[in-house]
Amino acid sequence: MSGSWLIVKTPYYSAYQYSGGAVGVVLEPRATDADPHNIPPQTTREPDAEGKVWYYERENEENDKDWRKKLGEVIARQVVEQDVKRQRDQWSGNPKTSILFEFPVGYTLWVHYTQDRHVPRHDTYLYGSRTVNNFRSPAEFAEHLIWLMNGSAVDRDGNTLCRCVYCCPGRTQEEISAELGVRRPSDKKEKRRSGQEEGSGSRPAGRRRKSTVVTTIPAKDYTKLNTNPST
Repeated sequence: MSGSWLIVKTPYYSAYQYSGGAVGVVLEPRATDADPHNIPPQTTREPDAEGKVWYYERENEENDKDWRKKLGEVIARQVVEQDVKRQRDQWSGNPKTSILFEFPVGYTLWVHYTQDRHVPRHDTYLYGSRTVNNFRSPAEFAEHLIWLMNGSAVDRDGNTLCRCVYCCPGRTQEEISAELGVRRPSDKKEKRRSGQEEGSGSRPAGRRRKSTVVTTIPAKDYTKLNTNPST
């Protein structure tokens, strides 16, 4: 990687630092819990008799990158910095200009369009997890991503030890966001905990039943790492 150097390498991710302190994080293919069948159910635009729509499209690159920058800031501080210090190396990274180069293998970002077809409401969702239906914000996904980067630990009974709001329902998103140092979620985001957002027309969200099928997922190409992530 031109203009960067490796600062951490684990079985689950590698982190590179650029001049200026930006950190780029590359996940290993094994750092995922994805189910390739967990994708939105309706991806074609078909207005009903009243002219209302309910469909999904892949998110654009700009918003996709925005999510990955926000996640990069959290994991640079919560995971990479800690691993650098654990190696007894000096940390000089800048979390605010850091980025996650790609989502975990099998994860994809989607926009859900609902209501009036001419001026539809649109909400963004991250799909992919085998145990969680979807995530509505980088703040919601951050704790789950940290769990993946740390090896996806489970207890003796095979129950996940992830501490995200869905895998650990005793926690609230507000306290998780405060703990991770991200901004407090809006009331709209908090309604995620209760299932379905009032008036959204979307299906109930939250924890999915654990799949008993283990699927092999092909690795992504992580070769586009020669530019500073802050640009």
